Amino acid sequence: MKIFIVVEDDFAETVWGKAILDGMKHRASELKHEICEMKDFDIDFEGQKKVAILVGTANSWINKTLCELWDHSIRGVVLNCQPTEIVPETSYILIDYACATYECIQYLHACDKKRIALFAINPNSITDTTKHKSFIEYGLSEKDVYISDDSLSECYLRLKARISDYDAVICANDIAAVALIRRLEADGIRVPEDIYIIGFGNLLIGRYFSHTITSMTLNDVELGRQSVSMYAYLVKSEVDINVQMTIPCELILGDTTEHKSVKRQKLTLKSHAADENYFYGDADVGELMNIENFLTRCDGTDIKIISGIINEMPYAAISERAYISENAVKYRVKRMLSETKTENKSDFKKLMKTYCKKIAEK
Repeated sequence: MKIFIVVEDDFAETVWGKAILDGMKHRASELKHEICEMKDFDIDFEGQKKVAILVGTANSWINKTLCELWDHSIRGVVLNCQPTEIVPETSYILIDYACATYECIQYLHACDKKRIALFAINPNSITDTTKHKSFIEYGLSEKDVYISDDSLSECYLRLKARISDYDAVICANDIAAVALIRRLEADGIRVPEDIYIIGFGNLLIGRYFSHTITSMTLNDVELGRQSVSMYAYLVKSEVDINVQMTIPCELILGDTTEHKSVKRQKLTLKSHAADENYFYGDADVGELMNIENFLTRCDGTDIKIISGIINEMPYAAISERAYISENAVKYRVKRMLSETKTENKSDFKKLMKTYCKKIAEK
């Protein structure tokens, strides 16, 4: 069976997009299916039902692509987000961002953190829009939502002007959380002593940063895997059906909330009455995402080498520790410099100490 997919260009190279596509490829390989990316909609489905999976997050792109599929009598399967325009005969596989946002708020309330901000919301991301909407529906205030429609730097300056109003911040993702913590601490604001921070994604950079970030897991790999299984089910079904599947999230505690564990509660809601995707073009986001992509390609030996470099060990000592030859260490270090776009080992060490300090403990 061929699995036809349409991929948003900007999203494909992100950490999340790559994870979804990896999950799809692995599941397709297990089922002996073939992933086929569609570049236009006038293609031959070779006798299969006309179904296509959409991999993207921009609201405008999702809506436009769904309408084009509909015009060509192709049924859509949307991953990760509920578009603002309803198109008939569309199936969905969603990460439960609404429930995850409620859980973040309830966790903070249980920790006696009631003055909460929502930081770095991308206005053109359907997933961020869901977090924003859920934040308001819970009963929190619109004035405490910080939209990142220009840059993280400008978004932070707006937050900084009112930082004394807050004892906790929920960030749109772990990339934004790392960037926020660096700026807070440069301004003398301690995490978690002065303010709690929660992210979304449970990314590697959030685990290796100087603070292990408390983060809501988003299982994008599983999202990709399940999309292939759903696609096969829809194509093989004797009748045309629509399916919706929800993948839950889990809060993983880290240093940014003092590892404070509280009893899980039932979710109870309080009553409450630009088309450009700026986030991926932001300088901080680009640097942090490059590091995250680099970390995903590192194996256990690479981590030992990075640890040795941070700890200023000579190549001979790193070689002994990693159980490989000294030449092999040098070869891997050269590759690491290339992948992180650093000029020399000193710059690489500085980069790793800035963002991945905990690797030194490995």
